[in-house]
Amino acid sequence: MNDAPPLLEVDGLSAGYGEVNILHEVSLAVRPGTLVAVIGPNGAGKSTLLKAIYGLLRPRGGRAVLRHDGRELSIVGRKPHQLTRLGLNYVPQLANVFPNMSVLENLQVGASTLRNGDERIERVLGDFPLLRGRRRQRAGTLSGGQRQMLALARALVTGPRLLSQSLRGAGPRAARGPEGGRALSGRAQPARGRGGRGGADGGVRVARRARRLIRTRSAC
Repeated sequence: MNDAPPLLEVDGLSAGYGEVNILHEVSLAVRPGTLVAVIGPNGAGKSTLLKAIYGLLRPRGGRAVLRHDGRELSIVGRKPHQLTRLGLNYVPQLANVFPNMSVLENLQVGASTLRNGDERIERVLGDFPLLRGRRRQRAGTLSGGQRQMLALARALVTGPRLLSQSLRGAGPRAARGPEGGRALSGRAQPARGRGGRGGADGGVRVARRARRLIRTRSAC
């Protein structure tokens, strides 16, 4: 069991769209070197949770704290580009590549603020040889799984300390295996443990740090 302090700690987070709350006091913790899965049916709020953590949706209640360089920083209200600099990144489920740009150009966007951007790109292309072979290909002509792979690679270029990814259907198989799985295998190991409550009415079951969101009121 990993006893290290959580890298990210979310407590009582609520968020939604319009007048409807999708998340109701969700809590979770992510420790260094662990994998945490948030699972649930369509509309349960999985993507909404990740958007709220990454600054794409402002929470309506609760707290989210990132431990960075020995400090505890509240990340509620911070912009995505600020969170990226702090070591977070997020791969959305859809619209996650620039379709009219090449594979290489997509990676260059991810590396645009890095001093060693070219080196980071080469390192990631080493993890994704399929993308290396298609680096000049327009991203919009890739298959769905290959686009997921490219989106994951672009996020990894930034060298995140914590990476969240929204997936469904065939996405996990296409994006993480076999090349995506190899790219992530050296970056984190599955965690065992137990967690607290989450979702609208609790009901969290933990299996290798899995959070189950149920009974929300609208689709995310």
